[in-house]
Amino acid sequence: TSGQHGLKLNERSNRTVCVAFPPEGPDAQIVSQADWDALVASSGGAVDLGTTYCGLITMHTRDHTHPDKLIGMDADPTTPDLLDVQTSGGKLVLKEFDDLTSWEWRLLFDDSHSSIAGGADDNGLCIRYHPDRTWTIGNDATLDSQSEDPAACDGIDDIVNLWHVTPAGGNGNNSVIYTLTARFRMPFTYTVTPLF
Repeated sequence: TSGQHGLKLNERSNRTVCVAFPPEGPDAQIVSQADWDALVASSGGAVDLGTTYCGLITMHTRDHTHPDKLIGMDADPTTPDLLDVQTSGGKLVLKEFDDLTSWEWRLLFDDSHSSIAGGADDNGLCIRYHPDRTWTIGNDATLDSQSEDPAACDGIDDIVNLWHVTPAGGNGNNSVIYTLTARFRMPFTYTVTPLF
């Protein structure tokens, strides 16, 4: 009902989402070594530079440029008010290592989180709606090629930011601290196919 795409796996699904962390080098920048070390330790080494981690991961799009989000898109070029391409923010949560049960480890697709660092939340994912009524979602700026707005995704890049979210303490139950832990080059696309 939110018009966003969300994916939430559980043990019964017998499926996982896999994240390939780049090896040490130009595609992996550790910003906070202490926080990164904490994630590696918490995962028992399943998450580390150069590893591929597969698990029960939650992900969703958010902060879409169109007010009706995914369901407001249209592949018909004769209706210019409803575009076949838009941008969105989004996140992927490594919830199996969530000691605080609060989405402690978040891979954000956007360049930054506006409430944290003043960046644009809608500048992380390009979304393309197709005539076959499927969506392609990814951090690929070329997804808008030959679309109704071929410049819509110009600001998209394939950098994903890992944030460590911890309680601030003493400032109320909802007060948290966001620590930028690492930046990774993680290009990806996936297709959403509705079951109707």
